[in-house]
Amino acid sequence: MQISWFGYSAFRIQSEGTTLITDPVDQASKFKINKQGANIVVASHEDGDPGNAVSGTPFIISGPGEYEAQSVFVQGVTVNGATVYVMTIEGISIAYVGALKVRELTGEQLSALEGADILIVPVGGGPVCSAKEAVQIINQVEPRIVIPSYYRIAQSKGLDAVQVFLKEYAAPSEETDKFKIRKKDLPQEDTKVIIIKQ
Repeated sequence: MQISWFGYSAFRIQSEGTTLITDPVDQASKFKINKQGANIVVASHEDGDPGNAVSGTPFIISGPGEYEAQSVFVQGVTVNGATVYVMTIEGISIAYVGALKVRELTGEQLSALEGADILIVPVGGGPVCSAKEAVQIINQVEPRIVIPSYYRIAQSKGLDAVQVFLKEYAAPSEETDKFKIRKKDLPQEDTKVIIIKQ
């Protein structure tokens, strides 16, 4: 499996003939990815038209519930009027917290995300989780890998840099253009932070 980052909460997850894109449109920042091909689009908010931002005719996942498409299993749970997801791809569970502000997970939210192998979480503050709030979610979920999202990049304004998060969450970190992972290569002990360059 390979994970790439476009900026904000937009990721591409590629696996054996399947391409999944998360939040290709961000209404608050007017961000929209350049047309990319995808089989599946996962949207944490129901505003905008996420399917319009990608080419082809993807299966759109938007809202709570259980979904299956292209051998990808997805469970969506409501949080603060948006949806967080757990996606199972190649036997790896990915908890995806999109463009939203969450102070802590409760009840059904926590039982869905707890113990996920990978956690994608916003860290930039402002309209999304601050570094401190992101760390609280990480401590609840206890993933093996954390991928920060929605932090300051060239075209964004009013967000903290990823370094603010790295100071708040003292864990081994690594920077990469694209993140490739197999289930057997997941860290067994300490949680690792992977920063994917835009």
